[in-house]
Amino acid sequence: MTNRVTFPILRALMAKYGLSYADMGRIIPNKITGQPMSYQTFSTKINKEFNFDAREMILIRDYFNSLGENVTVQEIFFDWLSSNEDIARKWNLNKCKKKESYEGG
Repeated sequence: MTNRVTFPILRALMAKYGLSYADMGRIIPNKITGQPMSYQTFSTKINKEFNFDAREMILIRDYFNSLGENVTVQEIFFDWLSSNEDIARKWNLNKCKKKESYEGG
């Protein structure tokens, strides 16, 4: 069994815009406190230890679409479950290794 890269489109979009886990956390404020999502929490979600909730998915989609992308929640959060190879072809992504950590500022 090979290791699958989780959320390859989200990772590609983050790389395209130079966004760290901490940057992504600022896009997803806590719905009660308004504080940004922590680096650690985002890390657990993008590495599939915990799930993104619907609100978080929509905030992330809306953020990238505000930058001129035309992506759907389906593309970012679900299409990768079928085949990373299909995603790589569709989005013209090079195969990349999963990073163990992603330092944020």
